[in-house]
Amino acid sequence: MSLAEIQRMMLKVTISPDLSDELFVRPEAAGERFGLEEEELRAARQLPRKVIESFQYAVAHKRLSKSALPFVRRTLSLLTYEQTKRLTRDFLRGRDMHQNEWAGQLTAFLDFAAAQAEPARARLFADITSFEKWMYTCATSPAPPQSNQAGYSVAPHVHFRAFPYPSELIIEERLDPELLEQHCGQTGYVLCCPDSGKIDLYEIDQACFELLLSCREPVPMEALSATADRIVRAYAMDKEPQELISELLEMNIIVSTEGEDE
Repeated sequence: MSLAEIQRMMLKVTISPDLSDELFVRPEAAGERFGLEEEELRAARQLPRKVIESFQYAVAHKRLSKSALPFVRRTLSLLTYEQTKRLTRDFLRGRDMHQNEWAGQLTAFLDFAAAQAEPARARLFADITSFEKWMYTCATSPAPPQSNQAGYSVAPHVHFRAFPYPSELIIEERLDPELLEQHCGQTGYVLCCPDSGKIDLYEIDQACFELLLSCREPVPMEALSATADRIVRAYAMDKEPQELISELLEMNIIVSTEGEDE
């Protein structure tokens, strides 16, 4: 076996859980796969299994960090370090995960994490992975073309959604699972503004959420003002309806579409 072949084998072993498991559990099969003589096989097994497993996780985490970590950080924060290592290695089984493939596997990884959750925390993991999949979709999907219908609407780059947790808790990158479970069912509203593959998250209140819902499609200013007036009165807000609209226009969250002057 040439030096290049040995290096190739060791590289594969140190990044592939399937191959390292085979090396230690079914060494004869690993030897046959790589054409190892008995002495070479013994040499390959000298590296401690825990060292190989730690290296596999380190490589996977480094590759994940370069492409997709911001979109799984909240889910991983619900796990201990050892749980994260085990989850990552289990996910890698049967997958040849190179650096540029994490982004394409992100949704599958989040679904896998949710499926592996302990029953007591299945709801929490389902909700948080759903939140991070939404973030990823917001960040990677092309913005729809702005309508040419006259009126005012939510800007094409803006996304918003309600979640069953207070928004100030779930937009943090490191989550407190106990606190989240205490407040589960308390609706929070999140605004997402992607920027070059990254995203900014903002808390919004129910009044803002309802106003944005009313103008997903372009509406005349008269209709938008009437909705704002209803919302201001319903929530006893200390501001004028036009002030509520103007704030969103100034932040480019609501925009004027074709044929409307601000």
